[in-house]
Amino acid sequence: LATVSHTTETETVTIYVDDNGPGIPDEALDQVFEPFYRVEPSRNPHSGGKGLGLAIARDIARAHGGDVSLRNRVVGGVRATVTLPLQHSAMRSGRDAGRLIESFDGVESIAARRSS
Repeated sequence: LATVSHTTETETVTIYVDDNGPGIPDEALDQVFEPFYRVEPSRNPHSGGKGLGLAIARDIARAHGGDVSLRNRVVGGVRATVTLPLQHSAMRSGRDAGRLIESFDGVESIAARRSS
């Protein structure tokens, strides 16, 4: 189960994705952004992905002037933090910042409905 939330400031939106999984070993928190790196070292396709998702997510965020980071939560699980500049994103998409924020509110609402 994951919980999605966000905060906005004048120039940025920060999206938080908190899960309640086992977490990531502290020494691997940076490595998970390397292409094809997997925390779970077996080649079993049922135990994880291909090791590309976080690398792609970070590359996309950085291409738009933002970033993605991870940290283990004290209560267990991981918090993924995605930070994006509002002006840059709004200019590229042709939307104003208000409409961009509405789309993040929609994601939060969908996540809340699915968890109930």
